[in-house]
Amino acid sequence: MTEYNKLEITLEDIDKIYAASNGINVPLIHEAVRQVELKIQNEDARKERIDIRAYNALKILLSAIGIIFVAIGSGYFRYPFILALASILPVISVISLIKILKHQPYAALGTSPHNWLNKVYLKNYEDGTKESKDYNEHVLGLALARILYAQEYTLKASHNSNERRLKLLNKAFKQIQYSFMSIILVLIIESTNFHHFLEL
Repeated sequence: MTEYNKLEITLEDIDKIYAASNGINVPLIHEAVRQVELKIQNEDARKERIDIRAYNALKILLSAIGIIFVAIGSGYFRYPFILALASILPVISVISLIKILKHQPYAALGTSPHNWLNKVYLKNYEDGTKESKDYNEHVLGLALARILYAQEYTLKASHNSNERRLKLLNKAFKQIQYSFMSIILVLIIESTNFHHFLEL
């Protein structure tokens, strides 16, 4: 799992910067908000790709397991118990894939009202002067900076969820490879026995 970078600033630091300077660098904050939206969309796209791959693999495995049990019940196989043993790995793979499709924490676009409904934010500081207009902009910058700080943790949750699910998916794909290898081996053994039976 790749390590997610930690924030080098606290909420207290943000408030100190706001109080001790001419306000917040608003253009930078707007760009940061845009980048956060892109990051959320990227993690959502990763999630969707993982979901699709896991769902398709699950359908294939369930079909294979169904075919195995139909074959066992058909009576054509000389060693049905070997085929039954071969179905254990596909069942384990199914369990891994189901874990992948379970709910995980993810960041969402947009923020809750409590992030905005604040006495400092709601007040209109503009009184017709350029300084007061700039002050309104800086208050907006402060609000966005605080929201960005909170979004860092939800983005981290999205990143970690995708990393965990990707690790499970890779593990499931390895199990699937071994599953089909074991099934093919059983079919080869059975076909050899079948040809030997015909020769008799």
